Amino acid sequence: MDIPPPQPPLQPPSQPLSDAQSPTGSGLPSYPRPQAGPQGPFGQAPYGPQGPYPPPPYQQYWYPPPPAPSMNGMAIASFVLAVSCIPVLGVVFGIIALSQIRRRGQQGKALAIAGVAVSGVATLFVVVMIVLGVSGALDDGTRTADLRSGQCFNLHGDSLSGSSGESRSVDVVPCSEEHDAETFGITSLSQASSEYPGDSEAETMAESRCRVLAEEYLDGTDRSVDQLDIYYSLPRESGWSRGDRRVTCFFGDAGRKMTGSVKASPGDPGTSA
Repeated sequence: MDIPPPQPPLQPPSQPLSDAQSPTGSGLPSYPRPQAGPQGPFGQAPYGPQGPYPPPPYQQYWYPPPPAPSMNGMAIASFVLAVSCIPVLGVVFGIIALSQIRRRGQQGKALAIAGVAVSGVATLFVVVMIVLGVSGALDDGTRTADLRSGQCFNLHGDSLSGSSGESRSVDVVPCSEEHDAETFGITSLSQASSEYPGDSEAETMAESRCRVLAEEYLDGTDRSVDQLDIYYSLPRESGWSRGDRRVTCFFGDAGRKMTGSVKASPGDPGTSA
């Protein structure tokens, strides 16, 4: 049996294949092409398992929420003072609070503004009331300093026996009606020293002046000064320091109403109740 001789190994061609011989027809050796992976929406290979780079590991970071702004204490104090009838301090605290809130970024701006507004209105109201009170515009009736000799009047919720002579206003009524007192003279303690002499000394001077005026008022009548009670309204220390020396003198019947003028005869109707 004949055994064929071994064949020599195949050698690559020394010359490149022609275009006709090349499987691709280009004259170049053909090599296997890599298989393209799936493409992304814009023609590029998406990142991922088939992409050129592995995806970075995903990490989560947790941060606590920022703390809420604190409430300004001055703003709270301003509002509390505004509704507590201390308006002046409410305005001061409110202004300080607004400055601090703007600088520190705190809460409470609405409270501070409300405190300033309410306190401002209340302060203005208090100032107006003080001015009207000092000027006498709020007096319901006639001021004792404006009484004239011969006028009869009633006190406001007081009686002669319980009055200290400091009533600021009275109701002037006809002397034919019931009344508490009858004015008989106006005098002044202008000769006294500039310093307040004290209640006792001022009362002594006023009583002496009023007694002289009482005798003049009853001159020509059947009435005597000793038959009547003399009262007077005089300035206190606060008025004295402002130059007030006016004294108003009047007759009265302690605890009882009078009817008619004291100049009438004792036998006339309604002379004294």
